[in-house]
Amino acid sequence: MSSDLTLLCIHRNSLSGLLRLVGRMKTVTGHILVVDSSDTAQHEQLKDSLRSDPVEIIRVLPLGWGDAYRAYGTLRTRTSEVLQVDSDEYPNPELVHRLAQGLAPSGAIIPRRELDGEFTYHLRWYRKDSVRFEGPSFAYPTVAGEVLHLGRESFLDHRSRQEDGKSQLDRWNRYVRVDALERPLTTQGLHHLLLPSRTSGRSERGSYSLWAGGEGLDRPQSEVYLALEALRTLLRAGSPHLAWDRYRYGRFRLRWAEELPLQDHDWLRQTARAVVEAGGLLRYLNLTDPDYLDALTATFPWNLDPGEVLIRLVKARATSGVPAGPDIWEAGSDP
Repeated sequence: MSSDLTLLCIHRNSLSGLLRLVGRMKTVTGHILVVDSSDTAQHEQLKDSLRSDPVEIIRVLPLGWGDAYRAYGTLRTRTSEVLQVDSDEYPNPELVHRLAQGLAPSGAIIPRRELDGEFTYHLRWYRKDSVRFEGPSFAYPTVAGEVLHLGRESFLDHRSRQEDGKSQLDRWNRYVRVDALERPLTTQGLHHLLLPSRTSGRSERGSYSLWAGGEGLDRPQSEVYLALEALRTLLRAGSPHLAWDRYRYGRFRLRWAEELPLQDHDWLRQTARAVVEAGGLLRYLNLTDPDYLDALTATFPWNLDPGEVLIRLVKARATSGVPAGPDIWEAGSDP
């Protein structure tokens, strides 16, 4: 067992995957922390199922995408090393053995085997005092020090989300709002796709600011954007399946935007510019402050549609110029 390692699991309504993960890791780590945004019934079932296991559970309001909780969960851990794993991921035996040896550098990029057998790469193992979450939610965190790249013999197995009834369409509906605000389809964003990147799989903070500039893309320009994004994914990840999935999601995003009421387009474009200039949604909404997120959760009405949570927070921030207070959930407080 590595007493210096915390397993940080971001979880929502995926109990079978979480129980499998805890069963594998509870003899390996000194601390297991579950950041849970599940519905009330699922949350109670989770607590009952893990009552006899050495697991700490913190409930947070549902924001719609797991990356929003990485900074929060990391700051709530109690050990020097952190392994962040989602509840639909599972470490293979070689990775478990490698984890038990401890982390020599400041961070490690772990291969993740996707459903088609291809690999993507994610910075999930790091020293707590060496990592900062300061960019857009889809980017790697900033690590002060050396970052190790683990070989493919040690990997996270990405299990099907459909095991717990989660459909691809549901996932796309949750992610599309985040992408529309953090990665607006602009001429400067198109230019960003053509820039060389110094770090594979990572959006550099300096180049991210380009997404805020330029004009919105028309439909033919957007189609070019999607094709280039898919091509870049293919060249970087080497996965035709992942590139095709990225392209299909991009087409879904275009349809989603076209179905928005006309008056929402200008609001979305202006707000996206402000989000990018702030450095991403985490900074725009002050979600890197764990005490602030706890305060929002303490007053959250759990009968509220999770799909409305992010939009309500963004609208409050865009209207007032400051992050929403805990009274945002009170009747009549919706901007």
